[in-house]
Parts: sequence; structure tokens; C-alpha cells
Amino acid sequence: MSTIGRIFIILNLVLAGVFVGFASTYLQSAADWKKKHNEVVASAADTKKVLEEQLQAEAAKSARLDSQLASSQAKLKSLESTNSTLVDENRQLDARLSTLDGAMQTMKSDLGTISSSLEKAQSEYTNSVKLALEATSQRDEAQRVRDTAVADLSDANNVIKSLREDLEMRDANLAKASSTNKEQAMLLAAIQAKFPDINLSVLAQPALKGTVRRADGDLLTIVVTDNPASADIRPGIRFAVAGDKGYKGEALVTEVEGNNAFCRMVLRNGDSEIAVGDAAMTQTH
Repeated sequence: MSTIGRIFIILNLVLAGVFVGFASTYLQSAADWKKKHNEVVASAADTKKVLEEQLQAEAAKSARLDSQLASSQAKLKSLESTNSTLVDENRQLDARLSTLDGAMQTMKSDLGTISSSLEKAQSEYTNSVKLALEATSQRDEAQRVRDTAVADLSDANNVIKSLREDLEMRDANLAKASSTNKEQAMLLAAIQAKFPDINLSVLAQPALKGTVRRADGDLLTIVVTDNPASADIRPGIRFAVAGDKGYKGEALVTEVEGNNAFCRMVLRNGDSEIAVGDAAMTQTH
């Protein structure tokens, strides 16, 4: 056998040995790999299961988070809407505040003007009160002078009225005296006829005083209370009658009964009324 053949055989043997060694190593490695593969597959399955469980947990958590996110987003939208509303209201309030500030400034200015006006009005009022007091004092003085003048005028009018009444009374008394003289003449004639023994030509008025006991119109009864000369009380005697306010008139005795002289008014002073208790006295001559 040639060398090349031998080398070729040797090479074949070497190759066969290498192949056998490689095959045994490969088969052993393949057995280890399968075991490892199974272990890896089992581990992967466990890991997958754990991961799936974690994934499910994360999915549930994600769902919860999504729900919370949706709720939060809804709340956020609500808050944004509320915030927008509040912002609008805040703007409106700012605008109103600006308006109020302007109004406040105007009011401050107006208050300053009003304060000045009030001070001026107070000063004018004080001056007015002072002037009013002075005017009142002057008015009171003028009123006092006027009242004095009116009183003086009233007194003067009363004096004039009294004088006029006196004149009228005198005129009336003169007229009544004229009428009374006629009536007296008739009464004296009647008395002379009733008492023929009386000498009327020498008839005189005794000094007598008395009081009116009864008064009825022109008829009255006088009670003689003072007769110092113890003179006879007889018809024809004239009594002057007076009261608290003075002379009232003349009464002529027509009949006598004791100290009672029955008289008839022949002259009145104005519209004087004879009252019980009035004084009466004769006019002696």
C-alpha cells in the first residue's frame, strides 16, 4: 500500500475518530440542551403565568386607573367649568368693584361737597337763628309798643264811648226828666186828691236812707233804715237808688206802710236794673 493510501486511511480514521467524538459530544450536548430546553420551557411557562397574572393585575389596575382617570378628567372638566365660571364671576366682580371704586370716589367727592355745603348751611342757619332772635326781639318790642298803643287807643275809645254814653244818658235823662215832671205833676195831683190835708206847696224832702227789699220792674219797696229826724215818710218823697256800680235812678214814693215805702221808678240811669240790696237815700233841699 502506498503512502498516500496509508495517509488517506489514516486521515479517514482520524476523521472517523473525530466524527465519533463529535457525535458523542453532540449527542450528549443535545441531551443536555433538551433538558435545559424543558427546564427553560417550564421556567418560561411559570414566568409566563406569573407575567400573565401580573399582566391581569396590571390590566385591572390599569382599568381602575383608567376609571379614576376618567373620573378625574370629569372632575377636572367640572372644576375647569367651575373655575371658568368663577373666573367670569371674578371678572364681573372686578368690573363691579371698579365701578364701586369709581362710585366711592364720586361719593367721597360728593361728601366733601356736602360737608362744605353743610358747614355753610350750619353757618347760615346760625346766622339765621341769630337774626331770627333779633327779629323776634324787635317783633316783641314792636308788638309791645303796638299793644300799648292799642291799649291806649282802646282806653281812649272807652273814654270816648263813656263820654258818648254819658251824653246820650244825659239826653235821655233830660227827656225822661221832662216826662217825669209831667208824671210827677200827675202823681202829686193824685196824691193831693187822695190826701187833701197834705200841703204840697210846703212839702220838703226829709233826710232818709234805706235799702231796696223788693224790685219788680219799675215797682220797688224801700225799707227805711235811717231816719235821724224821725220825719214822716210820706208819698211824694224821691229816693236816689244806687248799687255797686253807682247811681241807677230815681224812685218816687206812692204809698207808705210803716218803714216800708212803696215806690215807682221815675228816672233810670241808662239800662240799670234795680236789685234787692241796692242803697236808697233822699235828696234833701
